[in-house]
Amino acid sequence: MAANGRPFYPGWVIFLVLFVFFPAGFVLIFLRASKHRNYPHLRLLDYKICANTLLVLFILMTVSYINSLATDGSPILEVYLVCIAFLLLPSIFMYVKANRSNKAMLLRYDQYRSMIYEQRLTSMAQIAANVGLQPIVVGHELERMAYLGLLPNVHIDPITHTIVLISDRANPPTDAADRSPPRTLNCSTCGARTVLRPGESKECDYCHTIVSYA
Repeated sequence: MAANGRPFYPGWVIFLVLFVFFPAGFVLIFLRASKHRNYPHLRLLDYKICANTLLVLFILMTVSYINSLATDGSPILEVYLVCIAFLLLPSIFMYVKANRSNKAMLLRYDQYRSMIYEQRLTSMAQIAANVGLQPIVVGHELERMAYLGLLPNVHIDPITHTIVLISDRANPPTDAADRSPPRTLNCSTCGARTVLRPGESKECDYCHTIVSYA
């Protein structure tokens, strides 16, 4: 079940394969990315594992280059510059892409809640048209939100591709915090967006600052 945030191939498996048989590791990354193409929250993990892999390779090349200098060898500067161009810069690009994709995804989460609770949209196709994504992608994002508890009193019908709001009058909320919807808050240190429920605290994914929704 992809809604739980678990990738089809764990990251540790990919790193192990990379160090055992380098080409097979990249094949595994490609296969995992192809399986995640309709799961935005899992694509974030793919961006990060690509960035981490390229960064580790660049660090290894840097260590090798420094060792060559220390042993009075004749390291070729052009080779190191190529490593910067094909390892370090793509790694930075993937980190930036992951950060921007995460912010865009959290913004869509806010839009989904607005369309479901305020505009009362029930058609997944209509919601998909509003955000400019394919219905299958929107369906997976809504399933992810439901798994995280960000869509209370909502049932997603995978057969009819509709959304049903379930009345909760039998168990009314006991205080204001229970009635408050989830919110997207900005980290006070780095500005990254995080979705929190009332009373919840979470560590920022990027700088590890604690973000709280009081």
